[in-house]
Amino acid sequence: MATLPDSTDDIVIMGAHFDAVAGSPGANDNASGVATVLTIVEQIAEENLPFELRIVVFGSEELGLFGSQHYLNSLTPDDAARVAFIVNLDTLRSGQFELFGDAGLVAAAQVIASDLNIPVRRGVIPANSSRDHAPFKAAGIPILMLFGSDFTEIHSPQDALDKIQPGILGAVAAIVVEGLRGRFEESAVTSIPSRAL
Repeated sequence: MATLPDSTDDIVIMGAHFDAVAGSPGANDNASGVATVLTIVEQIAEENLPFELRIVVFGSEELGLFGSQHYLNSLTPDDAARVAFIVNLDTLRSGQFELFGDAGLVAAAQVIASDLNIPVRRGVIPANSSRDHAPFKAAGIPILMLFGSDFTEIHSPQDALDKIQPGILGAVAAIVVEGLRGRFEESAVTSIPSRAL
């Protein structure tokens, strides 16, 4: 965990899980997300963001979202009320770059993607899976999930580094960097609940 402090009252969480299932190298699920989070932090570490950014790399996602649930439970009531939204990066490797989450955040990310000439579409998380944004969504915190649509080789020995498509990771990083500079909040202001802004 790390924090980029700010003088505002809002908190934004950016996260990715670092665990993988037994027998899988975990390159897509989810070294891709962790590497992208680190890249984003390198690009914005010296900037004055319009909120306090908390970077959290979650454990035990594959065992049942235990890491993200524990982190959420560890927040004081005051801090929980200050969380504007969470950005979750997971399985970014290949396929079509997709977005999932609250309408305002998804729309904001789509606007940024269009400005950067990055193809992206709204996606749906498979019904038989869950990700680290889920505990926050259940708590009423707006979420934005970024992922690649191809899940065919996750949780298998084939989830290896040679299958990674760096272009998707770079596209995700570019969109999130622009969003964290304030564009997520600016574009989503009419759609995110008032508690979040």
